[in-house]
Amino acid sequence: MIIKIKKTHLIIFTIIFLILLFIFINVILNFAYFVNNYKVKISKIPNKFDGYKIVQLSDVHSIRNEHKLNILLKKVEKQKPNIIVLTGDLVDSGYYIDSYNQKLVNKSDEKCDKLTLDFTEKLVKIAPTYYIYGNHEMVLLDDVENNEFKKSLIDIGVDIINNETRTITYNGDTINLVGIQDPSTLYKDSRFEVCNNSRERVEKELEIVSENLDSNKFSILLSHRPEYLDLYSKYKFDLILAGHAHGGQIRIPIIGGLYAPNQGWFPKYTKGVYKNENSKMIVSAGLGNSIAPIRIFDPFEIVVINLKK
Repeated sequence: MIIKIKKTHLIIFTIIFLILLFIFINVILNFAYFVNNYKVKISKIPNKFDGYKIVQLSDVHSIRNEHKLNILLKKVEKQKPNIIVLTGDLVDSGYYIDSYNQKLVNKSDEKCDKLTLDFTEKLVKIAPTYYIYGNHEMVLLDDVENNEFKKSLIDIGVDIINNETRTITYNGDTINLVGIQDPSTLYKDSRFEVCNNSRERVEKELEIVSENLDSNKFSILLSHRPEYLDLYSKYKFDLILAGHAHGGQIRIPIIGGLYAPNQGWFPKYTKGVYKNENSKMIVSAGLGNSIAPIRIFDPFEIVVINLKK
């Protein structure tokens, strides 16, 4: 009888310990920012771009406090990147209206997301910064011409490359940097009225940006959504940088992410490296949360890409 009681106590103690350990680990993971380095070796990378470093930041979902701002900036600066790319959801649609967490009386009282602007301004001082829209950037479309946040980003020096191409020059050689915006933000663009769904909109975007693209040059595509890898490879992009999936929000050992928007349960593309034909895609787990306030075994991620010949 005594032995059975001791075993019961041991089981209870073990269960309590495991629960506390689970909570402790995930508290740390929900407040820490991990740097993940990826070496990308592709034959089309020019010799002079060997060692070129790109920092990818995705799904920031608005900077909520200065502590987060300072931690992220220090970690990015430490990487000494050649360029920084923001792959969508820099702002959060539920937070952008009022960056000071105050209830607004009406829409005319809207404020810019000041801390996020401060963050991007300091990023630009570290390295040239390129930005595409994610689905949460829908809030920037209410008044496209007069949106103060977008104007401020441009004044700061952020290069917004929605459905545009940039030539990146380094040591006298060049590569292509291409951006497409999230299909949910295209509803005011007449060029996409004939498209019936998101997939058709993305393919139309890819047609536009590929029209005058030199396919012989190494080309990087910035796209918020990872689920269209087959389309990206169809248009011969060598490296794709994406986000949106938040790492699956809850990561199950061996299995991977539990859920991702637009992919559903047990999504295919959540975090890390994926390949299709000659294209390689890196998906960032992102740096913020939106609807779901916590993650489980799914840390926030700063992606660092090292190009290797």
